[in-house]
Amino acid sequence: MSGTTPRPPEAALAAAADTRLSDRVLGVLGGAMVLMAVVLFFVGGPEDGVALQVDAPVLELVQPKHGITVQTENLPVVFRVEGELRQSAGGWGLDSLHLHLSFDGVELMPAPADIEPLPGGLYRWTLAKPEPGLHTLRLLWSGPDHRAIRGAESRTVQVRVAEPGERG
Repeated sequence: MSGTTPRPPEAALAAAADTRLSDRVLGVLGGAMVLMAVVLFFVGGPEDGVALQVDAPVLELVQPKHGITVQTENLPVVFRVEGELRQSAGGWGLDSLHLHLSFDGVELMPAPADIEPLPGGLYRWTLAKPEPGLHTLRLLWSGPDHRAIRGAESRTVQVRVAEPGERG
């Protein structure tokens, strides 16, 4: 004998009833989750990684020009914004939006010292020591959650950074 006391039949029936009830509850919850997944699959929701579309100020990428080769240690990115760009806790931006730069598909955020206001509503963001080769750049607005705002971006440019000592 194992030393356990056999359960009375009433206790066994009550335990079985509790198990059946919890199985039903879990079954209903699981079925509801599957149904929601099927609905979202066919109906869809917001795209992953992209915030909802909002009215955002225009970002105009002024320099570098598309297709040029630059022979520099640092790559200045000059752009124009509708409105006055300000440094805040969320980064450089306007209202609830802040600036990102897509550099070869990697989103960068400027540090406070990275943006320099220029005359005529222009700003300069200097990228330090990009690797030689072909690079793709695009400015974009992001929301407080750091997700890109759909349609709130500059044109995309490709720039080639020359090898050190290369003559153009």
